[in-house]
Formats: sequence, structure tokens, C-alpha cells
Amino acid sequence: MPPPYIVLNIYLAGMCLLFSAPPAAACFKANPEIDYTIFRESDLILRAWVVAYEKRPAGQNAVFRFEVLKTLSGDIAAREVKAEWRNSTFGEPDTWIEPKEVIVGLKAEIGRNGLATISVVQQPCGPVSILEYSWQNLARVMQGIGNQK
Repeated sequence: MPPPYIVLNIYLAGMCLLFSAPPAAACFKANPEIDYTIFRESDLILRAWVVAYEKRPAGQNAVFRFEVLKTLSGDIAAREVKAEWRNSTFGEPDTWIEPKEVIVGLKAEIGRNGLATISVVQQPCGPVSILEYSWQNLARVMQGIGNQK
């Protein structure tokens, strides 16, 4: 039997590991329906064209480049916007094929690297919130943010 101080040290080390581990970010139950109120978190809502998409290695956000066609909410002078996308369902596609013309909500936040970044608004554990541009989706987004345009 090991001396009591070794058993105590092993016990304390185990407790430190147990209580210092970060919480898991995986979704236990994905919501199949989009909640259009998620767009309230947007600093900017755009009608845009997907110019580029890059899926990055595990643990990194995918990156979109959007050509601004119309500003639906908020103000922007840029013609192109680069935004990170963190899909909490781990369902980022390898390539982005459709839709090309989209409605997307964007917000400014501090990235993991401590620098300011623009991110796609994404419903936690929900479906993709980069929507195909249509009058129906536009009406749902405007209703979700409380703006009946």
C-alpha cells in the first residue's frame, strides 16, 4: 500500500483535473427548426452573394466571403465582408454549393485570438442560419427581429 501522502496527492490531482476541465460544447439534442429571433443578435443583416467558403481544420471556424448586394438591417460601406462561421452542430460542409444568394446575419465579437472579428449569427444546436434569399425567408427574418418591412 502506498504512503498516505501519495494517495492524497493523486486524489488532489484528480480533483483538479475534474473541476478544471472545460464544459463540452457538443449538442445533445439539435433543434431542427430555425428560430428567426436569432437574427436579433445581428449587428448587420445582409442580402449577399457567397463569393468564397473555406472549411478549416477541426477546432477552427469556417470562413465565408460575402459580396454585399443589399443591407437589410444595420450600416456597412464595404462591398465585401469576410466572416467566421461557428456551426455548433459540427455540420460545416466541406464545400459551399448552394445557396449562393443568401440572407445572413453578422455580428462583431472578440475572437479566440483576442482580436475583433465578424461572425455569422448561428443558432446554437440549430440548423444553418445562412438562408437562401427568398421573399418568404426575408419576411420571416424581419418578423423575427420585430421589423415588418
